[in-house]
This record gives sequence, C-alpha cells and structure tokens, in this order.
Amino acid sequence: MTIVTTAGDARTIAVGVLSNAPGGSPQSVVRFVEDGQQITLLGWGTSLSALVELASRVHQATSEEWTRLVIESQQAFNVGSPNSTVTQLGRGTLADGRAWQSTGDGKWLQIYGEHFGSQVRLTDRPMPDLRVYSTPTASFVVATSAWPGTAVTLRVTVHDQAPVEVPLVEVGDTRRLMAVHGFSETGAFGAELLDADGTVVAAA
Repeated sequence: MTIVTTAGDARTIAVGVLSNAPGGSPQSVVRFVEDGQQITLLGWGTSLSALVELASRVHQATSEEWTRLVIESQQAFNVGSPNSTVTQLGRGTLADGRAWQSTGDGKWLQIYGEHFGSQVRLTDRPMPDLRVYSTPTASFVVATSAWPGTAVTLRVTVHDQAPVEVPLVEVGDTRRLMAVHGFSETGAFGAELLDADGTVVAAA
C-alpha cells in the first residue's frame, strides 16, 4: 500500500488494491484516521480516487444528522407484510435532547432515536393493555386498545411532573388503537388509559 495526503487535508491516508482470489474482482481499500479513530473504506469496482475523495469528506455526524439518518432509515423499512400499513404511534424529545419516534402495524412495534432502536413483536394480550419497554437511558409506555373500544387516551405521569396525555390512533385495518410515550427522567411513574369521559379504564 502507498501513503498519500489528499489536497487540503492533513490526514494521512493509506490506499491500495487487493484481490481476494486469482481472477477475483479487485477491491479498493482506503484507510485513514479521523478524530483518533481508524476508519477503513472498502469498495468493489470502485476506483481508488473515488474512495480517497469520499475519505476527504468524512466527518463525525452531529446529533441532528444521526437522528435524521436513523428515522429516515426506519421509516423506509416496512416492519410487517408487504400489504401492511405502518402508523406513527408517537414522537417526542427526551429530557437529554434526543429525538425519538415510534411506528407500528399492529403486529410489530418499532421505537427508535439517536443511538438506540428496537423492534418488538406484539403478542396478543387482553385489551386494553399497557406495557413498558426500557433502555438503560429511557422508558417507553405502549398502550393498546381494541377498536372500537373505551380507551382513547394514554396518560403518563413521571415523578412530580405534570401528566402527559397522548391520544390513541387507529393502526391500519387491525382494529387496534395504539399510542406510545417516551421519557428519560428517573423516578416513579404511572400510566393510565382513559375513556372519552376521562375515566381510568386501565392502569400500570
């Protein structure tokens, strides 16, 4: 491999061409250091000059860029069958500033945001139903109700903060209503499902 320096860039980059087997497709390799981390770019059928140009533009993603990438990539992934309808179940910003979103099709639930993401198979349980999914830094309350049904609102109260109410939405043609609320504050919390009159019909 040879050592080169791209124009206007003080990073040292090692480049080379490898072939995995006699007669195999050549593989371009560019290796460089960015913010103390060694990064290797590989390409089959890609010229070294194209990889070096790409390396010269690599940077660490900002929080906004990473969040946008995660959300856009998850939205492009249909979690159910080809004919299923994916519905937005909730979105917000955690106390530490991280944005999150949740989608579902009645059978699969996705919760994702900056530096985290999860996909859960929803098993059949008596409705109305409240579940809590947690990561090391956040918790998400998931509410499910039959449609038509009595439960129409999810209310979550975290520690000594004001309650947050989230309307349940119909999920495609599954005859289910769902809502998701996320938070990163520590301390005790409670979750309730309310009917149209504000009466509690389920609690967790």
